[in-house]
Amino acid sequence: MKTIAITIMIITSALINSFGQNLKTFSGEFDNGEVIKGKAVYTYYEDPKTLEYVKQGDFKYYRTLKGDYGTHSESITGNYKNGKKDGLWSYVISKLDYPSRDGSFYTGSIKLTANYLNGKPNGSWIYSCQLQHREKILSGWTQFKTGKPESVNATFKNGVLVGQITFINSPIYAESNNITGQFNRNGFLIGKWSFKSSGYEE
Repeated sequence: MKTIAITIMIITSALINSFGQNLKTFSGEFDNGEVIKGKAVYTYYEDPKTLEYVKQGDFKYYRTLKGDYGTHSESITGNYKNGKKDGLWSYVISKLDYPSRDGSFYTGSIKLTANYLNGKPNGSWIYSCQLQHREKILSGWTQFKTGKPESVNATFKNGVLVGQITFINSPIYAESNNITGQFNRNGFLIGKWSFKSSGYEE
């Protein structure tokens, strides 16, 4: 009888935990800290101890802004595991003749693919930015001015930068920078580091 009672208790406990983590779906306006908010779709469960909502599973966020002549769109996709980012996440910003504070209109994309494990950066992170801009004048549009691609390639292990890193920054109105180097497994700089900037190198 004791064995049967213990078995029933284990099964009951498992069922309670299972029902306690029944996933629900949120779909609607998402607070992003901006005046114009985006929209998100994700699943979550209610923590039986804290009564807090915990994200679990796929997460999708998107926002589109319309300017006088073009658009600006943002998207974020990834996965949560018990409220923490886990696996591959993708962040994309796309512009089509969207105005900036300098008065120019930008077209292009900014992308980041990032890997996480239990909420910490873990694995390859790749960032790229390719934008061109032009001005709107009375007779129409000026020719596009294109900046060289900007990129960062880095690797994390349990939240710490490790291995080789490459940073290329070529903004349109500033000097270009190219940095390469390496971190050890504890995140400290090791070996030879190179810094190139518009014609000189250190």
